[in-house]
Amino acid sequence: MATSIRRSVPATVLALTLCLACTAFAQPIITAPTAFDPPVSSKSALDALLHPLPQARVAEYLDRRAEPVVYDAYAGMNDAFAASFQAAGKSHTVAVGMELDLAESDLFTAVFAEDDRNVFVGELVSVDAFALRAVLDLSALAPGDEIWVVDPTGPRAFGPYRASDALPDGRWTPTVEGDAIVFIAKSAAADPPRLVVRGLSHFFKQFDIALPCNVNIACETSPTIQNLSTGVGFMVWTNGGYDQALCSGILINNPDTPEHEPYFMTANHCIADQDEASVAEVIWDYRAAACDSNETPALASLPRTDGTTLLTTNPILDMTLLLLSDVPPGELGRAYAGYTTRPVAVGEQAFAMHHPQGSHMRITYGAVRTVDVSSAPWERQIDVMWTEGVTEGGSSGCGLFITEGGAHYYVGCLSNGPMHSCTDTTRNYDNFATFRLFYSQAGGWLAGTDPPDGPSGPVTPITCPLKAAYGDGSQALARLRAFRDQVLMATDIGRMLVAKYYEAAPTLARWVEEQPAARTAFIVASLPFTGLSEARPAEAP
Repeated sequence: MATSIRRSVPATVLALTLCLACTAFAQPIITAPTAFDPPVSSKSALDALLHPLPQARVAEYLDRRAEPVVYDAYAGMNDAFAASFQAAGKSHTVAVGMELDLAESDLFTAVFAEDDRNVFVGELVSVDAFALRAVLDLSALAPGDEIWVVDPTGPRAFGPYRASDALPDGRWTPTVEGDAIVFIAKSAAADPPRLVVRGLSHFFKQFDIALPCNVNIACETSPTIQNLSTGVGFMVWTNGGYDQALCSGILINNPDTPEHEPYFMTANHCIADQDEASVAEVIWDYRAAACDSNETPALASLPRTDGTTLLTTNPILDMTLLLLSDVPPGELGRAYAGYTTRPVAVGEQAFAMHHPQGSHMRITYGAVRTVDVSSAPWERQIDVMWTEGVTEGGSSGCGLFITEGGAHYYVGCLSNGPMHSCTDTTRNYDNFATFRLFYSQAGGWLAGTDPPDGPSGPVTPITCPLKAAYGDGSQALARLRAFRDQVLMATDIGRMLVAKYYEAAPTLARWVEEQPAARTAFIVASLPFTGLSEARPAEAP
């Protein structure tokens, strides 16, 4: 180790130099309020939105069902699937899939005339499934052909789906509760529309099975938090092949526009690319009837939204901003969370709202324990220790909130944590992605009246200016990191200077990447403290 790394006076000089640069380039704090759409005007208005095909007519169609197509390959295997994914660290995976090539001629086993069209009815069953989701090839549908997907437990019909709704890898249906999913096709032709079921997901986990120390959102007494909770959704997404996983997320506000855009914040490890974004489904208003009750509404009765576009994402910070197809109104209204880019403080009270294991909505309370921690592969996280409630698989992606002046602000997104317990609470903590660092990517959509022309896709920015100056694998950077850990972090003033450095680091890193003179200045200022006579700068992007 170079001798200069042990010198406290030069260490302070370097830290102060970098701190002054950080202060000059510190980003202003940006704060946005929560917006709220009032509750739907009446139950009849909500029913009209949920049931474009009236329930009475759907019930008539279901009475016409003939023999279903039955798959029993996963019968009796639910517990084994759950144990296998749990052992693999994939507790958020809830469904295992099978590849199919089921054509319309085998699917539709009943047909009857209705007005000037024929109606075809088919049913798929996966024995012992708690829910089903299928992927459909709609590309060969003729003009005028319609496909409806029916949850018979409602009953409720989703659709209509037409050829224009086809996606290159298939269109995933909404999640249907139970072991049966029904398809209704309408066509002017005598033969059923050209439809292929490409795959089927068998849910081996039952919704609403969660740890008993979870805190029911209905027990929250604050009206403003209750309003805020209406923006929380739980998301079903395709987790490789035909498997399905669960995550949480929340709508977020752009205060500069009169309309409320369907922007949804979640984790990168949930939605990481456009393919995943286009097959995600968000389910709203899944909550218990009362504080002392676990009675929940049927999935068939809940509003749904599709993911459409991944606007921007960051695999290092573990955050994703997703554009949804729309935001449905709700019986309790719909909130778009406010946010702040100010740094959170150690000891600050915080809370999160989420859907553990895809169960009804819960709330968890705690305090910030540490900031700027890392748990590979994620960096610059907020560590929160919970004092009431827990999180589980399916909670990932939920928002972290702090309270200031009676208002609640989004500051982070759940990335990871150890398995929580209702008895031994010593490991009931979680790491959250830091929103203020992600804001430089997402701010184009979350502020101003002219959002970016298109999605930016995955971004992995360098958030350390010295890393941008020297390059990630350089000997000089390794020695400067040792300098930080062994010298600066050993004193109160050193820790304060490091915190100031990282507060402005994203802005400084962009400056270093874009300006050769800035890169040179950082090398000149820091090189004497590496113990090296020279260092090769990182190549300009």
